[in-house]
Order: sequence, then structure tokens, then C-alpha cells
Amino acid sequence: MSRRKTFDVDAFVAWGNSRLAKSNFQENDSTEGVNYRRGVMTAIEEVLFSVNRYAGYSLIRPHQAEVDNGWGYDDNTKKFNDDTRRYYKAQSI
Repeated sequence: MSRRKTFDVDAFVAWGNSRLAKSNFQENDSTEGVNYRRGVMTAIEEVLFSVNRYAGYSLIRPHQAEVDNGWGYDDNTKKFNDDTRRYYKAQSI
């Protein structure tokens, strides 16, 4: 039986970025939510580094947030909220 030999890295990174932006664990977001997002971050980074396509990340700004307090850094106040609210970039091939 042959194994699948391809993996859509761009689709995976898009899925991961969506999870980082939208995950909301209501009152438990600072605990369960952060741990969930750290797992997603690790998975994205492992994939991108293994295919040599890592191009960094940006912290989500308040105007980009999709859930309450779902931002990483506020340019206006110069304050960090949650460093697991990231948007990863993949190099083009």
C-alpha cells in the first residue's frame, strides 16, 4: 500500500492561523486557550521549519481580532495582551 507523499503546507498554515485567531475558551481562555494555541503554534512551526518555508509571524492587532481580547499587541498603547495570538507566514516556493 503506497503512502501519501504530499502535504498542502499552505492549507495547513491557513487552518492553524484561523485557530490562533478564532479560538475562544470564554472564562478559561487564559489557561486552556493559551495551551491549545501553543500546541497549534508548535505544529505550524514544525511543519514550516521542516520544509524550509518559515517566514516569521506577526502578532494580531486589536483591529484584526476575531474574538474578544483576541489580539497579541496594541500599537497604540504599546502593550502585549497574548503572545499566542499570532499570524504565521510561509515563504513562497
